Amino acid sequence: MMFPAASLERLSGLAWLAALTFTFLTGLHLDISELAKRGRSFINVGVSSVVTPLIFGTIIGVWAFGQFPELVGPKASRIGFVLASGVSVSATALPVLGAILRERA
Repeated sequence: MMFPAASLERLSGLAWLAALTFTFLTGLHLDISELAKRGRSFINVGVSSVVTPLIFGTIIGVWAFGQFPELVGPKASRIGFVLASGVSVSATALPVLGAILRERA
């Protein structure tokens, strides 16, 4: 194990705080007046730039579960591993989403 069990709870809280801060800072660059003018376009870009990596990450998770069973922890289920893979890939798409929305504005 990389971190002691006692420190995992604090690290989890710190990770959530970091993710929320990053999301907030990404949103600061958006101009609300542009969002009102082209809201439908922004929604389409936002949804597709999260859903597409989620689908590909889930597919990779299904493949990795079958090909590399040593990656899966002893308490992990197939569905948990596959969804964690999809969400991990999807979450890394947030900076790309911010850049796309800034460029479209």
